Amino acid sequence: MVKRVNRSDAADEHEIAKIKAKHDKQISRLYSQDEWIFAGMAYIGPLFIFPMVMRQTSAFCQYHARQGMLLFGSEFVFMLGSFLPIFGVIFKLATLAIFLVGLGLGVRAVVNEKQEPLPVIGKYAETQI
Repeated sequence: MVKRVNRSDAADEHEIAKIKAKHDKQISRLYSQDEWIFAGMAYIGPLFIFPMVMRQTSAFCQYHARQGMLLFGSEFVFMLGSFLPIFGVIFKLATLAIFLVGLGLGVRAVVNEKQEPLPVIGKYAETQI
């Protein structure tokens, strides 16, 4: 006996497979939602202090807090350069670029649950004091 398959049956199976894949992905996450929030917060200016203080036992949050601290420090240095009379505009644009690139790369690493260093400055956060 040949079983006929309706298009609606195939669509239902496809939808079930998509839901199962999404569910499996959520289960396979390594870190909690709180850790994601705190790690992502670390890349927004001086907010790196919150994961550094409130998530001291999480190596994931501590890593991203150190990366965020270096990002904020480099933004601060370039921001000080913006007070120069002639080159101020260049330093302001460089500060904005550093912030946007650092934020984007940092949040991407958090979402992918990786501990990737930021370009140029990130390697200094990996050294332990």
